[in-house]
Amino acid sequence: MLFKSATDKVDEFRRTRVPQADADFLRDLNAAGDVERSHVALAVRRAVAKAGQVDPRYIRADDRESAELALLPLWDSMDWVQLVMNIEDELAISIATHEAMTIRVRNFSVRTCVEDVTAIVRRLRDQGTT
Repeated sequence: MLFKSATDKVDEFRRTRVPQADADFLRDLNAAGDVERSHVALAVRRAVAKAGQVDPRYIRADDRESAELALLPLWDSMDWVQLVMNIEDELAISIATHEAMTIRVRNFSVRTCVEDVTAIVRRLRDQGTT
């Protein structure tokens, strides 16, 4: 098959891994004891999963855009604005363009996205805008 449908891509992705519980995902990120970081981590996980059209339990901390995530639909032509909008929706916040630019897209991974978004959320909190 030359072209795979989104459903085929998701099915293939899911066949290569075992679902991971949120607690295990947070432990892999060393976020289990930090309520704010845990909240952000799970929101990022859901936002990435939404972009890839897959259940969040299949998204891992070390998944990378150029490797594991590239197997999912939409990641081959990732719309980074949409990902930021998904993160905003998940966290019920608004991320200014200059803040969104601090999210690393080069060598993107779920782990670095969690780090970057956590830093944004903490800056917003410190400014009293969350």
